[in-house]
Amino acid sequence: MQRISKLTGTAAIVGLGLSLSAVAPAQAAPAVGPCKDVSIEVESEPGSPGMGHYSQWILVTNKGSDACNLNGHPGVQRSVLTSSGFEQYGAPAAWTNEGVVPVQLKPGETGRAILRVTQPHLYDAADCGGVVDTDALTIYLPGGTSQYNVAAHGDACSSESLVTSTVGVFK
Repeated sequence: MQRISKLTGTAAIVGLGLSLSAVAPAQAAPAVGPCKDVSIEVESEPGSPGMGHYSQWILVTNKGSDACNLNGHPGVQRSVLTSSGFEQYGAPAAWTNEGVVPVQLKPGETGRAILRVTQPHLYDAADCGGVVDTDALTIYLPGGTSQYNVAAHGDACSSESLVTSTVGVFK
């Protein structure tokens, strides 16, 4: 006959010479939150030019010590640095119809989203409202309200009703 006895977290099976130790369940890893202002760097980088359009990469690098999530499309609009700050011009970039891909940035990793812009001179002048020489992009991260202004030269239509660019999801 075999006897099983419990002794402070250890079960001993008498007669078989076996013992089992109870293991506490693993604690869940802390939830990874969105990339925050103090832990990221936002930049732009020229993409490929094309006939009648150009592209720019929007780069977000995790400069913190913990992982963070960067899921979705950024908000993007052309802007000009004036004596009173950055002034935005034209319509914000439309979001592509790509599905959101979960992006988790470990410390030092970079997420990228592509901005594609149609050259303003290709639009009817009345629709465009005039071409503005811009020197920056104003960027809002997915789910965020903080504004990032990064150097990025390009022309923009001044009309707020004419969408001339699209932006993809972060990858």
